[in-house]
Amino acid sequence: MARFRKLVEVVTIHARRIGTREDFAAVLDEWSQEDGESFLMMLRQMPYVIRGLFQSVAKSARQDFPHPPGGRPAALSPEQRREVV
Repeated sequence: MARFRKLVEVVTIHARRIGTREDFAAVLDEWSQEDGESFLMMLRQMPYVIRGLFQSVAKSARQDFPHPPGGRPAALSPEQRREVV
């Protein structure tokens, strides 16, 4: 996990320099073979990580936000309720 964190830091630093495909290729050339393979592995795993993050955010939002109002419609009108009470 520490290696993954280090790789994310390196990618973040170099991301500012990447504007085109050529810039991206130049950044990849600066990395070692091991870092490049780790980066590609990270890219392959990214959809699964993002999906997990979305699920956790949606779960917390479901707990934080109230549910929509609903339920059985009122059988009595407000006037009829006053009469009964």
